[in-house]
Amino acid sequence: MLEDKKPPTRWVWYEVKVGDVEASFPAKGKQSVRNFVNCTFYCRALLKDETGTELDSFVTAVPSVRGQPEEATRIEMPKSP
Repeated sequence: MLEDKKPPTRWVWYEVKVGDVEASFPAKGKQSVRNFVNCTFYCRALLKDETGTELDSFVTAVPSVRGQPEEATRIEMPKSP
């Protein structure tokens, strides 16, 4: 039996963009360790309440670089007017 659920009071709008792309495919074949793609994923999130009022906003930059440990940088964004 399904329980009655309350409508959400918050929601998130987000987007992901790929930038800083560097690629190299010198060797034939999908499994070659010499082939790679490095890039950065730019992720933006806006937390809003049920009226659409912005509560929080931030951007993260997540580099994806072959052979490097994973890390992300969070950037706080000013609220929209």
